[in-house]
Amino acid sequence: MKMQIQEIQKHIAEQKKLDGWLIYDFHGKNSLGLELLGIDPNQLLSRRFYYWIPKKGTPLKIVHQIEPHILSHLPGDQVSYESWQSHERALQSILKGQKRIAMEHSPMGAIPVLSTLDSGLYQWLQEKNIEVVNSWVIAKNFICRWSPSQLKAHKEAAKFLEKTFNKYFEKVQTALAERKKVTEFSIQEDILRDFHEHGFITDHAPVVAVGQNAVQGHYSPTKEVNSRITKDSLLLIDIWCKKNKDLAPYADFTQVAYFGKNPPSEMVKVYNIVKAAQTAGIEYVQKNLKSGKEVLGCDVDDICRNYIQKAGYGKYFVHRTGHNIHTILHGLGPNIDNYETHDARPLMPRTCYSVEPGIYIPDAFGIRLESNIFIHDDYTVEVTGKTPDTLPCYY
Repeated sequence: MKMQIQEIQKHIAEQKKLDGWLIYDFHGKNSLGLELLGIDPNQLLSRRFYYWIPKKGTPLKIVHQIEPHILSHLPGDQVSYESWQSHERALQSILKGQKRIAMEHSPMGAIPVLSTLDSGLYQWLQEKNIEVVNSWVIAKNFICRWSPSQLKAHKEAAKFLEKTFNKYFEKVQTALAERKKVTEFSIQEDILRDFHEHGFITDHAPVVAVGQNAVQGHYSPTKEVNSRITKDSLLLIDIWCKKNKDLAPYADFTQVAYFGKNPPSEMVKVYNIVKAAQTAGIEYVQKNLKSGKEVLGCDVDDICRNYIQKAGYGKYFVHRTGHNIHTILHGLGPNIDNYETHDARPLMPRTCYSVEPGIYIPDAFGIRLESNIFIHDDYTVEVTGKTPDTLPCYY
């Protein structure tokens, strides 16, 4: 962070009439701010703190007296407060004379991950005639960008997940051939055990959903509520993990398999449509970035969604096409989304995204296919967790 202050100030100065960037957090809610400041979100963050980066000059800190260490690793002069009165005086002192500042605020809450400024503080700033603009115009230059070692860690996780699909689809096939009971929950538990034994971690148990359970996009079996996997059924597995080491990013894939010789014709049709939509989205990113064109998250969503709509299944595609992937599963970078939100942020070099269109037919089955794309500095696009061209059948 010490090496980046001047770089941050350069980007602040590039913005029209922007006086500085105020990074504010309470209870660890500002994920973007914590990442930028290098603060572990798992530590105790019980009081409000602020880090002010002016367009020019020395940064300033405001911390509570019982947590004076929170920003001690960062450059700048520090002011402590204890009461609400001293808190307000401290905030007034660092913002004196400022008219236009950047904060983690998305107008109208359009992009939720960028909108952590609470309404009370926003109101206080308005009363002081201080205009607040979205900090993403600055933060995008520093957030969610992977180093070569992080890309390597992602590929290690990707390789492990690819093997996991093969292992557990084959395990189900063997169990069915031997007429042994196999359930969504037992597969889920075995996958989690494999994660632990191979040095990977996850933030949530994987999705293992058979038949109509897969219609629920984030279905997760439990010991009490789960279904048996049977012959002539479709199984969806959505798995994500990362290396158990600092700053390791996730890999996040979804695949499906049918356990029988002759899958229903509509199931095959839907698989082919979802696969083609995913391919269209990835190729759109590759083609446009290669030619030097800017690619917006919302535009990639439109490409995939329009393909599914033209095939007659648009009403069954009920979520965004993808999300940013980082050290947290759903990263703070652009999402591939023009459905749940209008994310008009450009996809960026050294960042990773999921591409996961899906079709979910009520009381029947759901098919989601998810691969990841990483954009290199030269704007070439690398795909990990590639989707099989045709519906895998095990019998």
